[in-house]
Amino acid sequence: MPEELRIIPRSAHVPSPTLRDLLSVVFRQRRLALISFAAVFFAIFVYGLIAPPYKSEMKVLVRRGRVDPVVTSTPSQAMCIPNMTASIESI
Repeated sequence: MPEELRIIPRSAHVPSPTLRDLLSVVFRQRRLALISFAAVFFAIFVYGLIAPPYKSEMKVLVRRGRVDPVVTSTPSQAMCIPNMTASIESI
């Protein structure tokens, strides 16, 4: 039995749905859309009430002195960094 070769015409370009098309589905299924929205909103609200608040702690470590020297465009003596303990204690 010989195989038949057929030329299948290319289908016409189907345009993508417009905003009106998408909203028409929501308006037809209004009850389902409202129930879904209410259920998601309620679940997020309950989770916000039940979940513990986020807490974090942080330590800032400051080393006295500089590792890299200060570079300026004019030749000058090396700049010294003032004692930072007073400013750290005030924090």
